[in-house]
Amino acid sequence: MKKIFFFAAAMLAAVTLNAEVKTISFGASDVAAAGELDGKTFSANGFVMTITDKTEGGKLKINANNASFGDADAQVKFEYRLQTGGKSSSNNKITLTIPEAGKLYVYARTATADSPRPVIISQYSEELLNATLLDANAISIAAPTEEDPNKTLAVHPVYSCDVVAGEAELTYPTNGINIYALSLGGPAANVTPAEGFEVVNAAGKVVKTIENGQVVIIKNGVKYNALGAQL
Repeated sequence: MKKIFFFAAAMLAAVTLNAEVKTISFGASDVAAAGELDGKTFSANGFVMTITDKTEGGKLKINANNASFGDADAQVKFEYRLQTGGKSSSNNKITLTIPEAGKLYVYARTATADSPRPVIISQYSEELLNATLLDANAISIAAPTEEDPNKTLAVHPVYSCDVVAGEAELTYPTNGINIYALSLGGPAANVTPAEGFEVVNAAGKVVKTIENGQVVIIKNGVKYNALGAQL
């Protein structure tokens, strides 16, 4: 039975864990320099991210960068990010097409470690999420390896809000942020695991597995599905 400490970001942008969870993330094939992303879309089963980058020379770009998100019990690791390159405006923005009502999860960091940057989700003129991104909000967990038994890992918080079908805007009004993934309908997993696949935390506890083709999340010995319903 395969065990890993973190889910690794897949090599393609749009990866879904099951029919309900729609995740947009980035991979090696999505790497792009500033000026190459205007009008670019990333999608996962009707959940669409559209990039507008009409600033001279462009600002948004996609490149390799590792970051982990979650909490002390379970983490997800991404290997690529979308850098906004500055604050949002009519020429620099991200539009989301939401196919159905659900919870939207945002995996993002400030572009400068010690500089707080807000990330805002708005829909139909209503602000649904206003979170301050700051590296100091990350927790540190033990992640020992054979080479370094004292190794720790910074785990950044995941922010979420309820959305309805239609268009939504993701804005960053102060300055640049790094976006690693967006997930609709459930937390991101970024792999298509096989039966028996397990994810363990640093304490060695199984926190996610696959049973009968479905994701099972284990918290305090209780099993839940990917949407949080107890099994």
